Amino acid sequence: MHTANGYVKSLASGKMFSASFNINNTQYIFSGSLNPPVGDFSSNATLEYSDVEQLNGSRDVSGKIGASHLTLTTANGSTISGQLKTPISSGSRVDGRGHWDLC
Repeated sequence: MHTANGYVKSLASGKMFSASFNINNTQYIFSGSLNPPVGDFSSNATLEYSDVEQLNGSRDVSGKIGASHLTLTTANGSTISGQLKTPISSGSRVDGRGHWDLC
């Protein structure tokens, strides 16, 4: 399993998210929607993946956000996790869909 450090943050009051990781001098950005919305959050994060080929296209995502930690796992097995910079009121199980972009 490979790892990369980066960050993840909420957008639109927790209805959307954006995560960014630098792998071999390429920025991988995973952004998408969350249901239910969880409010504002941000976190330094770790991405775990088997192969960079996992980090492309659109992917379903599920996980838990809050109260002090987040974990999001894509349908093909990559996982984003981290400690929230500011705890949110309660933990929520979330589902959604995201898309990988390279910069």
